[in-house]
Amino acid sequence: MVRRSLVAMLVAVLALIPSISRAQDAPILVTFTGGWQYGGTQPYLSGLGLGGGGTVHANAGANFGAMVTVPLPEHYDLAVAYTYQPGELVVRPDRGGDFTLGGDVAVQYIHAYVMRPYRTLNPNVTVYGMTGFGFTILSGVPNRDTRVVTSFGLGAGARLKLSPSMGLQLQTRLLVPVQFADAGFYFGSGGPSIGIGGGSSILQGDTSLGLTFGFGGH
Repeated sequence: MVRRSLVAMLVAVLALIPSISRAQDAPILVTFTGGWQYGGTQPYLSGLGLGGGGTVHANAGANFGAMVTVPLPEHYDLAVAYTYQPGELVVRPDRGGDFTLGGDVAVQYIHAYVMRPYRTLNPNVTVYGMTGFGFTILSGVPNRDTRVVTSFGLGAGARLKLSPSMGLQLQTRLLVPVQFADAGFYFGSGGPSIGIGGGSSILQGDTSLGLTFGFGGH
């Protein structure tokens, strides 16, 4: 189901490209980013082998990714962004001590955004706001479960034009994965598990600096 949704998102972006009225004035931008992703905490309802409820915490850490930004009519942009953060999960039971799950845990965000750029007094600087949604994928080393949930994003940024085809981008986002239905997360065959209640969410965010390349446009 998630794979079909991702394919549909990509097809929708590609279908828009031929009909873009601003393409002759604004280039398609490809940005490669690196930054810092803030951690977040989410409560769990029960923990088999963990002594009841508690919280699970995703540690902060460096992330990297890429973004493709396509100009739309009426001075809007459409962007598809991907970020990857290797990190750790810390389980904090209400009863008992905290412990860190061994091995790496990957936190991946795949989002589509509608962006509104604004010109500034400096013709080489553009600022923008953005809002969108997509998927968050939380996966671990082999023998650990993978969770895919819907997530929402809200952010702002600025671009500095260095040349007609290259620039810098500074961006910050608020990221909100939401678990709409009850779900379990299992750590290894026969290991502990936690149950996360439906409707719960975890607040994350990131700040990144990117190198942007422009294709097409004038």
